[in-house]
Amino acid sequence: MTTLIAGDDVYAIAEELFTAMVDGESGTVSQWFGDVPAWQVPVVAWVDLHGGWAGRASVTTERATADDLARALLQMGADEPVLEEDLHDAFGEVANVVGGNVKALLPTQGTLGLPQVADHDPGLPGSVLVTEVVLDWRGRPLVLRVRGQRDPHDPPTPRRSPMIRVLVADDSRVMRQIVIRTLRQAGYDWEVREAADGAQALEAVRADEPDVILSDWNMPEMTGIDLLRRLRAEGFTTPLGFVTSEGSPEMRELADREGALFLIAKPFTPEGFREVIEPVLA
Repeated sequence: MTTLIAGDDVYAIAEELFTAMVDGESGTVSQWFGDVPAWQVPVVAWVDLHGGWAGRASVTTERATADDLARALLQMGADEPVLEEDLHDAFGEVANVVGGNVKALLPTQGTLGLPQVADHDPGLPGSVLVTEVVLDWRGRPLVLRVRGQRDPHDPPTPRRSPMIRVLVADDSRVMRQIVIRTLRQAGYDWEVREAADGAQALEAVRADEPDVILSDWNMPEMTGIDLLRRLRAEGFTTPLGFVTSEGSPEMRELADREGALFLIAKPFTPEGFREVIEPVLA
């Protein structure tokens, strides 16, 4: 059940939604870095999925952010007040689109319930969290979650305690998603953050040090090897491994000399990931 919907699927749905319906242009949403601030006036919209795969798709954010989403969808002025019915209509439609696209990814098509909007999610008894994506829209967070009813035939979900946090740094979003997917295929159900270059990765580590860093070698702003050097110069001992398109003996020697734990060359496999990551966890 948990392999049906991945975080990159939900992220792609959100990107298309904001491009087509909200902002009319691409690039207005990105991955949220760091912790999500405590909600002050939360609002949640959700739709339930019924049928062979039962679950829920929800979107949570601050009321002010939901109001701005409603203004964008309804083409209202920036200072125009948002009525409760407008909020329920517009923010509920965001959840409806997310849920509809999640349903389209399922092997068997069921039905979609009506969108609901409230100040909290009432919960879905017997469900488990399938995936969670935190978006950055105009500098404000939105949390997209997909929950699903556990199939009695599913094996127990393996857990590592505490949850290992990994930072994936690569200037290609496609490659970041491939790395994340391969981690899952290798059995590592980790909490994942992303960085688009070495400079972003350095800031992410300064803000909240992860347990492991997986970095590309060649990136704009700051290369992977320069990232490793800066981290060590600032006193960070975070385990770092390179996932790169090149793997010459000279690069491997340099990576080892600078303190990298491993260098794995693309294309890579789940088995290859396990081979280099397991010693890190030992």
